Amino acid sequence: MTDPRTEGRSAAVLAAFAAIVVIAAVALVFMRSSPTTGGAADAAIDHAKAIAALTGKVAPGDAVFVLSKDPGAGADYRAAGIEAVAGEKVPAGAAAGRSRVWVVRAPLAGRAPGSGLAGDPLLARMTAGAPLDGGPGAPEIVPFTFAGGAALGYDFFTEVSHAAVQVVLPSGGAPLPCPLAKDRHQCPNYGHVWVGPREVTVAGASATCLWAHPYKGGTLEVRYSGVPAGKELRGRYAFTDRGAAAKLAPITFEVSAGSVVKAFTVPRAKGFKEFAIPLGGGVAADGAVAPPATPATSAPASGGPGATAAGATAASAAAAPGAGSAAASAAPASAAAGAPPAGAGGVIVTFRISTPESGAAHFCFDAYMTK
Repeated sequence: MTDPRTEGRSAAVLAAFAAIVVIAAVALVFMRSSPTTGGAADAAIDHAKAIAALTGKVAPGDAVFVLSKDPGAGADYRAAGIEAVAGEKVPAGAAAGRSRVWVVRAPLAGRAPGSGLAGDPLLARMTAGAPLDGGPGAPEIVPFTFAGGAALGYDFFTEVSHAAVQVVLPSGGAPLPCPLAKDRHQCPNYGHVWVGPREVTVAGASATCLWAHPYKGGTLEVRYSGVPAGKELRGRYAFTDRGAAAKLAPITFEVSAGSVVKAFTVPRAKGFKEFAIPLGGGVAADGAVAPPATPATSAPASGGPGATAAGATAASAAAAPGAGSAAASAAPASAAAGAPPAGAGGVIVTFRISTPESGAAHFCFDAYMTK
């Protein structure tokens, strides 16, 4: 004779197992219908309606990105005379020289236009405009532009493999090279001290930027040579949330473009701060950037303290021990393969990161030059 208690427990186990199966099936359907980059499933993208909505709206020089798992989805757009690239993510560097980027993705009820894309390293720097109305069932089509209608001239994020990275020691000894290894420039002695793309959490949201943890007892220096001169050097910087929570010393973040130098004191606080450095008259005969007529000013995203001008190289060096001007600091010892020589028809742009207390100094930045 079967024990009723055993039968009850068996029934309960089977019921629980059935519930788990149902939940897993629902989750699978949801995941397939709303991937992180493309929104709804690719089958929901009506490319014909997207092409009709974009026709006459896309100007010469605009970029169109179709967020789709099918890399061949852009062919229909190109056949209609619209230059488009398809993929699951906005391709890095594909917007160089563009002032406007159109993003096409599947519609998803209840989602604000342009939402969920702030973690993209390109779109995070741009402003979403009003979406196109393609009619019922049309995909979401959102234009993104740079402030002031500027065009992207040089992207320091996507060109990081061509940077030369080293640690400058305050003792004046030989700099420590940080050679390129796969996707990062790895510095010696400390495994967490490197420069390269990384997905982090800033103010509770995912973001992709250049990880640049400072070196204990030295200044981390990231130098780009031969950068095409532009009108303005823009960017953003932040502690990760874990770094912001540590009650330790701030970081000094110095940016130099030729003879224009600006230093920022970065307190342990959540959120990105933005900066914009006008470069005035462009490139001088020696390849350095001519200083602007008025002092460069920063534009923090959320206001408050955190930006201090360094009108002279001496002041900048005092703010960041161990780092001098771009002309005075030692030549990088680990120039990446293919990087142009210093001053070869362009500008030398250098980012320096230092702190007297490097514990949990989880810091990242990205920057670009406008044309």
